[in-house]
Amino acid sequence: MRKSVMVRVICLAVAGVILTSALALAAINGSPYERLKNAFLNAVAYTNVTMEGEMSISFNGEVYETEWVHMIVSETGYIEFYGGLGNTDRFSYNSNGLNVRTSFRAGDGTQWYAASISRNSDLWGGGYGLFDISPEELNSARFRFFELLIDLMVGDLKNNLTMSTNDDITRVSGTITHNQLPEIIRLGIDMIVEENLRWYGGDFGEREDFRNPMDIPFQSLTINRISGEADIDDQGNLIYVDVYASITIVNVFGDSNHIEFNATLNFSDIGTSVVQTPILGVAEVITPEFMESAFGRRYHLTVYFTRNADGSINEESITTTWPGERNFN
Repeated sequence: MRKSVMVRVICLAVAGVILTSALALAAINGSPYERLKNAFLNAVAYTNVTMEGEMSISFNGEVYETEWVHMIVSETGYIEFYGGLGNTDRFSYNSNGLNVRTSFRAGDGTQWYAASISRNSDLWGGGYGLFDISPEELNSARFRFFELLIDLMVGDLKNNLTMSTNDDITRVSGTITHNQLPEIIRLGIDMIVEENLRWYGGDFGEREDFRNPMDIPFQSLTINRISGEADIDDQGNLIYVDVYASITIVNVFGDSNHIEFNATLNFSDIGTSVVQTPILGVAEVITPEFMESAFGRRYHLTVYFTRNADGSINEESITTTWPGERNFN
């Protein structure tokens, strides 16, 4: 789905506040700021983990966009199931060089899948976790810089947060308003608004030119309230994050609109997650030897196929022709 500038700005602003608000814990009842900060940084480099998340954006009380993801990561690969408002549920799988994903759904309802094989240099592996970052990189100069930047941005936000512990789970929660945001974030929002307006050069056309009100350029964005909470287990692992934001925007035509943003993430099976092949037999059938024998090329060649009634790969359906081409011709 094409995302409007509005959605990107909202996500950017909220993401910045998530980090600064959730990490601002230095002076709350003598709480362990370093422990919380490390939990967030370590989550970036989780190498074995199951992550489930949901995100929704509402515009003037109506749901504008929703997305969900269920991702399993291990040292040898990952599988990600995802979907959203108006989207068919999909998955993407990568393990030991084999890449499989949902591809095309024909008019008769037949679901096609795509597969390819990468060379050894492109294999998933080596403990690169959710964001392709190794645990060793957490000690690099760029991460130390990032950590120091967070420390500098905390400021008075520490006074807006509370912390409690129950059954070995530490929960940090708090609420922030626009005026309490660090100046660097407020300036960042203003800069993006200015750049968006500059792109139009003052010529915004008519309100009717925009099919969706969320696509109309805006001249101000105010974060009324952001509230959130994060849970950390007794091993220092981040296991839960929930963030809610209430935002008011005024577009170039003077319309005032209310936007609500909510995002939730859950982390489980930390250190023990296992990735399994999503389609029976696909790893045994789609091999470099098969690709070379059938199509004369081992790597970086995409093939398409369907599944049998039992969920296994339909070997007779394997083709290099994109199924959409068959459907439209």
